[in-house]
Amino acid sequence: MARQELDAILAAEKEAVQIIERARARAREILGQAEGEASKIISRAEEEARKQAGAIAKATEDSASRVEKDARARAETEIERVKGLARDRLDRAVETVVLRVKKAL
Repeated sequence: MARQELDAILAAEKEAVQIIERARARAREILGQAEGEASKIISRAEEEARKQAGAIAKATEDSASRVEKDARARAETEIERVKGLARDRLDRAVETVVLRVKKAL
């Protein structure tokens, strides 16, 4: 009976070792799959981040272009207003000089 018990213990140990080896192999397989999936997820996240950064850059560029156009239009309007005022003042100055010259004569 002792022999049978020892044989049963050895068989159980062998079976336990095989189970452990299969579990380790499965764990390595799962780990490999997880690493592959993680790599894919990281790649997709990087690509999405690049796309979003590009979209933000484009929107910023478009916005800056619009701001520049608006500023240019406002500046041109102000320049025209100042020119008009300057012409008016120049005309009044010329009239004043003409009147003074007429009075002097």
